[in-house]
Amino acid sequence: MTAGRGRKGERAAEPAGGVRAAHAAGEPPRVPGPAHREGAADGGAGAEGGRSGSRRAGPGGTAGGSAEVRALIVAAAVPLLVRHGATALTTSMIARAAGLGQGAVHAAFADKQALLAQCVIAAVQPGRTAESIASGDPEEPLAARLAAAAEALRAQAARMRLVCAAMPYEIHGPLAGHPVLDAEFGRVRTALVALFTAERDGLCLPPQRLADAFQSLLTPATLPGSPEPLATRDLVALFLRGARGAADRTGDAE
Repeated sequence: MTAGRGRKGERAAEPAGGVRAAHAAGEPPRVPGPAHREGAADGGAGAEGGRSGSRRAGPGGTAGGSAEVRALIVAAAVPLLVRHGATALTTSMIARAAGLGQGAVHAAFADKQALLAQCVIAAVQPGRTAESIASGDPEEPLAARLAAAAEALRAQAARMRLVCAAMPYEIHGPLAGHPVLDAEFGRVRTALVALFTAERDGLCLPPQRLADAFQSLLTPATLPGSPEPLATRDLVALFLRGARGAADRTGDAE
């Protein structure tokens, strides 16, 4: 019997250069990627040019597929989006970078706009900024903790600017008020309030207002979820007296 056909119940002989050849060469065997697993699960939708089928959009514009596959697609799409822009970005480019078939991309997201929206959310990296602010050493001076918080906020804003600049406002603009973004900016505000609360005895404004002011200074107003700007009276008080208030202005005479 020929090696390529085999009897029922037996595996066909592996092609040259397959897993056995890899072992012989001292290389680890290749594990089938998400494209193979996705294609097996949906009857071949992950293959290039596979069946499109009927897809019903789920929460956030997702049409199907595992969260792992969607995350893989978004991770591949973000750098391509920044490099080429939304108009030039194609499904085939994303699929190739993710190691998937185009069918897997179409199955995971209802349309291109839904995928781009997820790219914005991915750029925010939900939870990372708030965690960075909250993990500061409480024994450090307030100035040092604010400097670290500012770096974290600026990094987050820079990531969002890169992604939002690569797509029309019609796509990222409506994301204002998105539950994921609202929750993220709420977490950041909570972390900042806690930071200022630890120094409340020397502050000229309530910790909540100082947190809003600090966040608004470091988050461009055009980004989704930006806090409401500080009132003029409070802003003037902040800049004239500083966050610690007039009682702590020891260097004024110098």
